[in-house]
Amino acid sequence: MVVRLAPLRRIRSAWLVRACATASLAILTACVAIDYPRPGQPIEPRAGEALVFGRVRLFDDTREYFPWRATSVLGPELHLWLLRLEPRSVSPELQLEQDGSFRGWLKAGDYALIANRHVIAANTTSDLERQDMHVVGLLRVPSNVVAAYAGVLVIVTKAGAVDLQHLQTDYAFGETRVYADPLSIAQDSLEQAFGPLPRSPAVSLWCTGDELPGFQDTDLATRGRNLLDRGCAGPH
Repeated sequence: MVVRLAPLRRIRSAWLVRACATASLAILTACVAIDYPRPGQPIEPRAGEALVFGRVRLFDDTREYFPWRATSVLGPELHLWLLRLEPRSVSPELQLEQDGSFRGWLKAGDYALIANRHVIAANTTSDLERQDMHVVGLLRVPSNVVAAYAGVLVIVTKAGAVDLQHLQTDYAFGETRVYADPLSIAQDSLEQAFGPLPRSPAVSLWCTGDELPGFQDTDLATRGRNLLDRGCAGPH
């Protein structure tokens, strides 16, 4: 079954930009800013921010696929956003490299990674609240560090019913888990693109597991923060 797949990094999230101007209409109050460094741009300390780096790997059951590659034609479509827990705010759609690598400056704080299998067209942030969004991980961005390694987040989707009329397959989210490459290897990869770090990076891995709160959970922020406080011993 051939399924349409849009490369995620090429999708523009103009609706989230518009949403920032209409915050009074919605539960979400602002937009999370992500500054993506350019290769060759030196990494310098920033007050209240950290350069978060890591990778996302996607599997359809046991087969790995790469929706960020322009040549990808098989596998479910997948789109990712960062939701800041407090104050509640959301980023534009994440821009990942073709292998799923992520490098972006974020303000210190607690975040949920939310996912949807479809492009969301909306004019206000309230439209996001009505979507079938899934929390696939939590992340704490530490303060007083230059960079933070988040590890490798593995997201598994599972094929469901086939829509013969539109020649599409429905997909459900399965398990998520995280593992960490040796920090020296992850740091070397980052420094090959941006030069030496002024200080060693911190390690703040994704939080995964069955205890992740749902996107519509009214206690999402409290439950998410509690999980991160206790180290969130999810599957590795």
